[in-house]
Amino acid sequence: MKSSRRRLPTPGEVARRFPNDNARPVLRKISRHGAYVVCIEDDRILLSHLVFNRWTLPGGGIEFGEHPAEAAQREFTEETGFIVELDDLIGIDSSSWNERSTRHHSMRMIYTGHIVGGSLRYEVHGSTNEARWVPLDEVRTLTRVELVDRALELLRRRPSAGHLLNE
Repeated sequence: MKSSRRRLPTPGEVARRFPNDNARPVLRKISRHGAYVVCIEDDRILLSHLVFNRWTLPGGGIEFGEHPAEAAQREFTEETGFIVELDDLIGIDSSSWNERSTRHHSMRMIYTGHIVGGSLRYEVHGSTNEARWVPLDEVRTLTRVELVDRALELLRRRPSAGHLLNE
């Protein structure tokens, strides 16, 4: 007796059947959660420079079982050398996109914080290679990830739902 189950196509069979990358069904899903800190002092924001040549907020990936606030503080210190105390959770930024046969989802918790110790230093052998205080009116001139703009907009608008709708 034949099994009523259908055999799933291999990735190669799917690629041949759907040569257009956008039409290919998603085979894999990847979700990444991160926590970041907006730290502003004297009309300057502290930013980290990613090794792939863009500026971002200090922060990064949340490890399994780690609380987002603890991750934000840990990553902030790793990337800047400063110890930060978190003030508020100003929002959650969520985005998703397709890349080849993978569906990506990124969720980023964004806090405000202030420095309580440490000294400015650069991360060694990490995802960033510099940290710098940048005047707020110069941020728009930097090559930066969209997270910087999203966080500043969340800070400016403080939406009650904790995210920017329809954007």
